[in-house]
Amino acid sequence: MTPPSLPHKADDLTTLGEQIAVDFAKAMEKRDIAGMLAARENLKILTRDIARLTVEVDAELLTHDIEVIKSRIGVLSDPDCPDIGQQFLRKMEECACTIEIDPSLKDDDVSPTARYISYAFGKTVRGFVNEIGINTYKLQDILALMDSVVHESFHSFQKNAAEALHLSPFNPDTVYIMHPEDWIHLENLCERGAYAKEGMFNALLSQHDPKARERSEFDVVSVKNFEEARDEYMDLQRALIHVALNALYKPTVVGDYSRLFLHHYQEVAIKNFAAGMSQRMLAGQSGFVFVRAESEDFYAIGNDGVGPNPFGHREIDPGFEERRKLSDKAQAKLDAVCERYNIPPLEQCITISEYKRIMARPDLKIVQNDGGYTTPMATGTVQPNVYHAPSIT
Repeated sequence: MTPPSLPHKADDLTTLGEQIAVDFAKAMEKRDIAGMLAARENLKILTRDIARLTVEVDAELLTHDIEVIKSRIGVLSDPDCPDIGQQFLRKMEECACTIEIDPSLKDDDVSPTARYISYAFGKTVRGFVNEIGINTYKLQDILALMDSVVHESFHSFQKNAAEALHLSPFNPDTVYIMHPEDWIHLENLCERGAYAKEGMFNALLSQHDPKARERSEFDVVSVKNFEEARDEYMDLQRALIHVALNALYKPTVVGDYSRLFLHHYQEVAIKNFAAGMSQRMLAGQSGFVFVRAESEDFYAIGNDGVGPNPFGHREIDPGFEERRKLSDKAQAKLDAVCERYNIPPLEQCITISEYKRIMARPDLKIVQNDGGYTTPMATGTVQPNVYHAPSIT
């Protein structure tokens, strides 16, 4: 596929830049202050035009790269799932996740190649945005970009599959919010599932492009990790379950097992939950009903529509139901969040199945008291405890 050409305006900008340089040199030679000021203003205009042109070029490059990625994914196949590449492309179209340049991502070692944003709670952007933001500085690395697009797309597919993920602290259109303990576990499962499927796609890609194997060496699930599981179990789903169970147990820094990816994502989940609740409070919202998940809610995340569920065959594998122990640091942060927002103990919250009953039956009312919502029982009766966010002072 031929890379996109620069817009014709680039030639105009080159000519303009050369003319500004000539004008400025003449003004300097003559000590012409007015001429120098005019050249300076023209330089500002040129700089703005270059910035706009850069955005246009990046968008063209991204469009080109995404088409290359889709062409590579479309031919991928596994003996247990011959059309898995085409499944991925169909799911991309179904979920209609936007892929565009994210100007907030920087040219450094910290910023990711891409990130998925589900809900936004800002002043101008609000609600379900379903967007993958791409780091413009990483466009030149097609393998890294493909890796990230695959991973982040699976987060979009998971959002499409699991209702629990929409009971988000960032969803401005619901007072029902996942309890933070279960939010941490849901986010943990999202990463396990996405990394397992990412490893699978990299392994399939490596059959066409050997560089994919080398590039994945330090990934959470490398090509080697997935192929070893695939060879051992001789079954795609069992291989996915194995790598998903073991995902996140690699260190974030090679050789330093004091901090695992598991710890990183636990802390990210707590940080994000607190940020979402803070924005709710600042917007003057209250009356939150905290909800807990059940086995089928966890399992639903893996029903992403691309290949088998990595969390079990027909029902969740017990290993994925277990909530991983938090570090002392993460536990302290979670306790502070629960105290800050008057969040009840997990076992006192309604389940998602009870939440669905409430949504389907108007006669199951949630009693409001002093700006907060009580927790309704499945029978339609109400527990006496009232939980609502405190006012900010």
